[in-house]
Amino acid sequence: MFISEWLALIVSGIAAGTDLKWRRIPHFLTIPSIVTAVVFHFREGLSVWELVWGIVPAAILYLIAVATHGRGLGGGDIMLVLLIGIAVGGIFTWVCLLLAFLFGAIVLVGTFLIFQKQITEYPLAPFLFLGLLCSQLLQHGLQ
Repeated sequence: MFISEWLALIVSGIAAGTDLKWRRIPHFLTIPSIVTAVVFHFREGLSVWELVWGIVPAAILYLIAVATHGRGLGGGDIMLVLLIGIAVGGIFTWVCLLLAFLFGAIVLVGTFLIFQKQITEYPLAPFLFLGLLCSQLLQHGLQ
């Protein structure tokens, strides 16, 4: 695994904890990590196109947040997806997001079926962390 991928795993794990406890992902955690990931992205010899395709998922989430007036998706979530996209590239960022939303849906449906309680807000970072972890296991575990 590249250093930027390890960085993304560590930061997303910390972000998962802060999102669970305080429902916030601090920018002082994500912004320096994004800058560091960009530097390592190029030092590790990855292409500019991988960087661009890694930014696209975060840009789409940003547009969704703007269209919904920030309901349900915060800036910290978007910055975390940006970090993940820069660190792992486009394809595995999409895999991460797909898995994160799948895990989130399983938890929400399971919570509803077990407790008969509908959850309207939940932290996204723990599911992003799980999605990233699984996508990295798929990427590097299959080699």
